[in-house]
Amino acid sequence: MSSRNNKFIVRFAVFDGNGARSLVWRLWVDKNDIYLSSRNMSNIVKTSFHYDSKICRYAKTNVDGNAREAFVRWIRAPLSDSGKDGGVLLARISIPSDYLSSSLSGEPPVDVIKVPGASAGQSTFIEIFLTKENLARVDTIFPGTNSYLIARRKLLNGVIMGIKYGYGDYDFKGIEAPKSNADGSVFGNLSFPETDVWDTGRPIRMTLFQHPKDGDALEILEIGGYDPDAAVLSAIMKPPSSLPSF
Repeated sequence: MSSRNNKFIVRFAVFDGNGARSLVWRLWVDKNDIYLSSRNMSNIVKTSFHYDSKICRYAKTNVDGNAREAFVRWIRAPLSDSGKDGGVLLARISIPSDYLSSSLSGEPPVDVIKVPGASAGQSTFIEIFLTKENLARVDTIFPGTNSYLIARRKLLNGVIMGIKYGYGDYDFKGIEAPKSNADGSVFGNLSFPETDVWDTGRPIRMTLFQHPKDGDALEILEIGGYDPDAAVLSAIMKPPSSLPSF
């Protein structure tokens, strides 16, 4: 976590303790507004949650990082008054442990917060929320049953932004993304199966977003997969572990 130029920045990722991890996510606060993006996409797309207008946007960004074109726009739910242990959920990121990647290129930044991954067959859920409860009350509520605080920050208007995580079941059975025939396509065949049969380490990460309606939180699913054509070629080219004796 860091604070500079009145901006609060936190980076977090899910790690399983055995070398597999998720993307690094970056959340930053500027005055009363909150921004979220995966670290490798923050100069391309980002999600913004604007407190005063309640407008939320998933949008392309300019080279200077400012939002340019919104893919999706919605209005967040209203925020309840303090004293009710209430809040409003802005976004939830689901990261299934069976889809973490052990062969991502590059190292995560040294200041990344390492969120412990869920058990096999379960998912880590990371939630970004707002509440009018004070910091002391937020710190009392978390950690709770299956609910652990990653970070919290008081906005200029006194409202608290928090990030928490927990674990649970998920309903996802894999997905195949065949190559598009569209001109200019840069993607090959992509596979995000339940089992990494080629032992690739799932070097490709993908985030899936639902289309929120007014009053909804943004639901994000992050999964790891691979290019099956490259996986087969790699398996063919891999030298044998031992030579047969004659």
